[in-house]
Amino acid sequence: MAPEQTGRMNRSIDSRSDLYALGVTFYQMLTGSLPFTAADPMEWVHCHIARKPLPPSERSKNIPVPVSEIIMKLLGEDREERYQTAAGVESDLRTVLPERGRKWRIDPFALGEHDAPDRLLLPEKLYRKGARDRDLARLLRSHGQRRHGGAGAGLRIFRDRQILGRQ
Repeated sequence: MAPEQTGRMNRSIDSRSDLYALGVTFYQMLTGSLPFTAADPMEWVHCHIARKPLPPSERSKNIPVPVSEIIMKLLGEDREERYQTAAGVESDLRTVLPERGRKWRIDPFALGEHDAPDRLLLPEKLYRKGARDRDLARLLRSHGQRRHGGAGAGLRIFRDRQILGRQ
């Protein structure tokens, strides 16, 4: 269960929630155990929201660090930390696949280099639901124009007086 599926985070669910579940599946396939252990449902919710699992390469020395890093990226607590697309995961898995013939000695590489979503994914924690709808609509419209080479291409800066001076 992805952290946003617990109902405790006030975050919407999208395809990145499925990628979290894929990470749990890979974790269990390679280590033989789930990323977390818990005694009751509330403890499971807490684990998925607040804890980081032990990396698979620390549970078993037979798991190469880059493979472990792929799984940990899939298990990111925030959706923005995870892979954004299944194609990004596939690309990284294809990078490690040829290495298995070398007894799983895989050189480190930058994860997610080919993980480009086909649409603008806005982090929900950057804006409040229902607030700034006009600016958000302008941003999405501008992004659509830019993707299609229209006049909206260029830099857009939005200013919000409520957050000036805050960090």
